[in-house]
Amino acid sequence: MTNSEYRKMLIDKFSDVKSGDFSQKEAIDLLVLTVCPKKDTERISNELIEKFGCRFSDIIDAETNETVKIKGINVQAAEFIHLIPKIARVCARKSNGGRVKITNGNVGRYALNLMMNRDEEVFYVISLDKSGYVISEDIVNRGAVSSVIVNLKELSKAILSSDAYAVLLVHNHPGGKVSPSKEDIDVTAFLAEYIRKLNMILIDHLIVNDNDYYSMRKHYPSIFFG
Repeated sequence: MTNSEYRKMLIDKFSDVKSGDFSQKEAIDLLVLTVCPKKDTERISNELIEKFGCRFSDIIDAETNETVKIKGINVQAAEFIHLIPKIARVCARKSNGGRVKITNGNVGRYALNLMMNRDEEVFYVISLDKSGYVISEDIVNRGAVSSVIVNLKELSKAILSSDAYAVLLVHNHPGGKVSPSKEDIDVTAFLAEYIRKLNMILIDHLIVNDNDYYSMRKHYPSIFFG
């Protein structure tokens, strides 16, 4: 089977929404066939998997300067691969005049879209203006959340440089449950007080996994001010 024939077969299979057996390897193969259609795609796919992992998200989350080390992948292809999660998050959001407004009705979906295709635990601080529009989205921590690890310097820099009125915190439990640990609760209480001292409002801290989210404000309202 030629590359073009295999690519068409994968596209047809992927387009069938009823198909439940589209594997991670096939997703990676389709990506490689798209960005490197005339190369040795089987070798490239196998080397990507060996270097970064067997999940599609492992490949698209890899750094560009590491991806180009795979023979057959040029800078343009590597940059496109690295942009895929960002493009997906942009396309998944609902915007208003090109800006995203956070409301009680859409905050959960917003958080899920923000964490789409992330297998690593990350901690986001979202800066909002007085009307609830997103000013900036900044990652201030990677890895397990704790009062020691959360980088207060980076958090302060993000919200102060954006002149935020309010702040939304989002972190994920990839592959796990959304229910908070005691540490999650303690960190939320600490950060709510810390943000209040900066004369800003913490509107919520959301914990998300692949398809669900947990609102700390809903379950622990006494933690929050305003």
